[in-house]
Amino acid sequence: AGLRGRLSLEPPHALELAADGRLDVAGEGFPSDLEIPFTLESSGDMERIILSFFGLGNDLKIDAEVTEPFAEPAWDFTGTLHHLDLALEDGGDSLTISSLTLMSVGNIDDWSIGLDSLVRYEDSLDTRLVVSGAGSQTGVRIDNARLEGKGIDLDLRGNVDWLPEPGTRLTTVIRQLDFSPWLTDWPEGEMLAGRLELTWSDAGLEITRGDLELID
Repeated sequence: AGLRGRLSLEPPHALELAADGRLDVAGEGFPSDLEIPFTLESSGDMERIILSFFGLGNDLKIDAEVTEPFAEPAWDFTGTLHHLDLALEDGGDSLTISSLTLMSVGNIDDWSIGLDSLVRYEDSLDTRLVVSGAGSQTGVRIDNARLEGKGIDLDLRGNVDWLPEPGTRLTTVIRQLDFSPWLTDWPEGEMLAGRLELTWSDAGLEITRGDLELID
């Protein structure tokens, strides 16, 4: 790993920082030997910092601008990932993430987020995941999260709160969902469709609506 930097002692305290190294990612859901070589570049001052991060041979790129970083931080963030293969278990299932774009703008009290990515499980075809939402210090609002691909088409909306009390309210509209890739006894050619609403709180999980059916 290498680190180079400069900080001016005179206002506005100009800052320059460059680093390169390797991140070891381990734990459940990741292969133990996943390593991410990276380069980090930063410039700015005490009022505005610009960050650039490159990893995985430039397959991973993050650009961010942070204003008032030591007072009332606000950010404008864009991350892109060209391709990443993950082994979910040793010698077991695999997951491929490609063409991912993640964006977020705002501050701790009012921020938005958007995600667009292709996901592939094992040898299945690519499934597109699109998410848009917003949040604050008290929770996250999911405006829409959509999965669309061969054998799957569903939307999810709702809220996930952690203040003043933790709680979740979600609504899922399933246009089609084929379980055969995961359930060997699933009837061939049949899919699940319908609407599911649920809430979760300290009192437990409650399904407030469940209108599901099998379709051909």
